[in-house]
Amino acid sequence: KRYVQTEPEYEKIMSLLKDDAELRFSYEEKAAKIDDALDNFKKLIGSADNDVFICVKISASTEADPARNGTTEDYKFALKVYDDLKKRGIKVFFSYVTLKNDVKSDEKIWSYLVKSKKMLLIGSSSEYLESAWVQSEWKRWLHLKREDELYICTLNGPEESWLDILPQEIATLEPQIYTRSTYEKMLDDICANTEISHKEDDVKIAEESPKQDGRIVYKDGSFEVLKYGIMEVHIPYSHDEPEYTRYNRMTEVYIPNSVKIVSKQAFSGATGIKKVVLSSNTEVIGNDAFNGCRVLQEISLPPTLESIGERAFANCKDMKKLHIRGKLIKIENLAFANCERLSEVIFDEGINVESEHFTSCFRGCKNLTDITVPEGIETIEVFYECPRLRTVRLPKSTRKIASFAFNNNSIDKACAVTDIYYSGTKEEWKNIEIEKYNNKLTGIFGRIKIHYNS
Repeated sequence: KRYVQTEPEYEKIMSLLKDDAELRFSYEEKAAKIDDALDNFKKLIGSADNDVFICVKISASTEADPARNGTTEDYKFALKVYDDLKKRGIKVFFSYVTLKNDVKSDEKIWSYLVKSKKMLLIGSSSEYLESAWVQSEWKRWLHLKREDELYICTLNGPEESWLDILPQEIATLEPQIYTRSTYEKMLDDICANTEISHKEDDVKIAEESPKQDGRIVYKDGSFEVLKYGIMEVHIPYSHDEPEYTRYNRMTEVYIPNSVKIVSKQAFSGATGIKKVVLSSNTEVIGNDAFNGCRVLQEISLPPTLESIGERAFANCKDMKKLHIRGKLIKIENLAFANCERLSEVIFDEGINVESEHFTSCFRGCKNLTDITVPEGIETIEVFYECPRLRTVRLPKSTRKIASFAFNNNSIDKACAVTDIYYSGTKEEWKNIEIEKYNNKLTGIFGRIKIHYNS
């Protein structure tokens, strides 16, 4: 888009330079660069819409002590302000939270600053208030002639004393200053003077978004709510621990009905999740979506589900029972591998399952005692590392029993199955191709009892 190049003054200058091709070209080139910069800036502006912009010194280092490590008390206080404003439905920009690893992106910060309705300046000392990064933000704010929308919060001392140490540009405005003792009044004033158009509806339902990576942080009372693209999870929240620790403290996951796809690795390695409630419209669970959720005990799989990805629930060691509903579902390799406490797997009657290696989906399920192989599975392979498996229920769709599927010759392929319940007739069983090394079915040591029409 063109901005400078459509201005009447620009066109007038260019008409005066019609006989100076070199200078005209130089002006055109510079105007084009300015237009490109303005275009990029407007795109950034369009993506940043905010109620309150928090301006605060985060790093403890200063000009006098550049080697000082850690974060300031101002920063910790700002996190509390951020939480409390969010709970009141205010959309807040705080660079450390909003931008995460991109906290020094000047373009993005500037775009949020321009689009914010209020600025909250937090400072415990003149040194922090006049530090380069903080100063650049509040000076830009004043440059925009927004002094009436500047709120100042300090951490200690009576309000009057702060007028003596505030930067001169701010002190001359005689602004309203808040401290810890007037903290609630500050929140009330900000909310009273802000038209709240970004209420998160108590963040009970996550809005649908095309993004499948990254996460946006919100707070809901004592819980932290993370949106993984279009998913929502609840975490018992504390500011005194790093983010990766809070991630591992997720206990329950609720996915709203707007969600159809749980993306790959969405909750992989979240070692605290015990319960997952999927959307009633969930169709796809991606590869490794819940891999490594070791204490996951309860999950309800909806009948709308069409696909479970590779290792989607692998290493969910505390899962005990699995009930799969629906009509047609594809289950990828190792989907439930190493679910060591899984003892029972139930498929709804009438469900049709596609899987190239169905039995390997349950590899390492050491407590599995009973499994119903659903209709649609044609080849039965080895149930590796399932030493307690006693009962296998086979569908009429069974066409082949692969080598070693029911064999007792080697430790890693040892078979403990005692009963097979086949849904077809004895005559139909005879049509199944049974490959070699299935001595518990075909050899003189055959001990598995076959139940027909079961």
